Amino acid sequence: MEFIRKYGLIVSVALLIFSLLFPGTVVGLAVTLLIVGMLVLNPKQGILFLIVYFPVRPFLIEVNDSIKFVGDLLIILLFIKCLPYYFKNKGEWKQGIVFIAGFLAFCAIGAASALLTGVSIGAIVFQLRAFLITFLLIFVVRSLDITKKDVISFLWVTILMAVLLSVHGIIEKVSLRTMFLPKSWENMHLAETNRMRIYGLIGNPNVLATYLSIAFIFTLYLKRIVQNKQVLITAFSVLIFGAFILTYSRGTIIALGVGLVVYLFLSRDWKIFKPLLLSLVLSLPLVYYPVVQLTTYMENHSEKHQSDKELREKNGDFSQRMNEAFNKDTIKKSTAWGRLYVVNRGFEIFKEHPVIGTGFGTYGDSASLAYSSPIYERYKIPENLYSDNQFIQVIVQTGAMGVVTFAVFILGMVGSLWKRRKENAAAIALIAILAGGFAAGMFYNIFEDKTFTLYYYILIGFVLNSMVARNGTMKR
Repeated sequence: MEFIRKYGLIVSVALLIFSLLFPGTVVGLAVTLLIVGMLVLNPKQGILFLIVYFPVRPFLIEVNDSIKFVGDLLIILLFIKCLPYYFKNKGEWKQGIVFIAGFLAFCAIGAASALLTGVSIGAIVFQLRAFLITFLLIFVVRSLDITKKDVISFLWVTILMAVLLSVHGIIEKVSLRTMFLPKSWENMHLAETNRMRIYGLIGNPNVLATYLSIAFIFTLYLKRIVQNKQVLITAFSVLIFGAFILTYSRGTIIALGVGLVVYLFLSRDWKIFKPLLLSLVLSLPLVYYPVVQLTTYMENHSEKHQSDKELREKNGDFSQRMNEAFNKDTIKKSTAWGRLYVVNRGFEIFKEHPVIGTGFGTYGDSASLAYSSPIYERYKIPENLYSDNQFIQVIVQTGAMGVVTFAVFILGMVGSLWKRRKENAAAIALIAILAGGFAAGMFYNIFEDKTFTLYYYILIGFVLNSMVARNGTMKR
């Protein structure tokens, strides 16, 4: 047990690497059982493993599909393992009961409506899994005895993973997507507007941007509590922010800006400006511009990319991409077949199903991509539609009742965090992150994003943890 407590994460990561070197069903299943069996005995190491596993899960399952359930299985078993804590401490159920009830009611409405619409049981379970699996971590983390050392380990593992993903993303860009990627990803056709972006081991520039923004925020906090590694942490923050810019994720940049404004308004923590501006200023000359210039050099000397020179020049750089976000041409395209089309068509469907909507798996969610939707033919909607807007998805799929329960979920979280703001300094930061996530929901299905929900629910559990409140682990 002592060995697992100390080295469970290292052994688990080594097993993951082994499953990549020797991909196969037998190896994958054996690795899954070994990792889960080992880490369920030590929940803290299990949490650290999850923040390593989920950010690179798309890459892992692309190489070895048989390890795709290791994260889900571990979370479910950790949840079952923590239940005796709540039976012994029945008062703990009251913490966060409003937002928990709101979220479960929202899920129930979406599932019931889907059954009435004719969505398959498999698709409903698939979507419930997308919403609920990381939600269980709230209960797991709340039951743990968390120390300052655990907090520092959590921050370091996240930051080191972000550094790995940042370095990989830079290599991906400079090598013109020819190094350290699965062949299927190398051969993936990308629109010219997306070719400039880094996708990373996450396989999605917007999800990567979300992850890097969280990790960047963690570097700012780590600098406050770890005094002897200031230069190293600053270097990491510059690298991570530079890679964040290279994702060219406009929605995430807006979300990060909203989150920072809300945090400053609520906390009056003006000291954050110095490390924030330092990272921003240094990341441009030390990371962003050198990578862009080197990539341009590689493209100019690549036969494959020389024919695309005019398209590259037309597509421009980061500043041009940001400027194009709200120009007339972009809005026209969006209205015809983009995000605005999704919103407009969504409201048309809502008018016909205003009470409980059409149900999960019917409009632009993960389940409708995997299983198709029974309403697409009727409304002449393309099969590959993904809403990229959390709110229109909620409106269409769960109707007015779903909107109300989802609002209870969001506002209930804010209320629970606000009550804990004097006991735990992370509470205000989490309200700010939720505000940023709310803004991101205008551009992405943010509550289906395992990267965002993984961290948010872990941190919610941390703030609601009664033991943390008593020992003041996160007090200022």
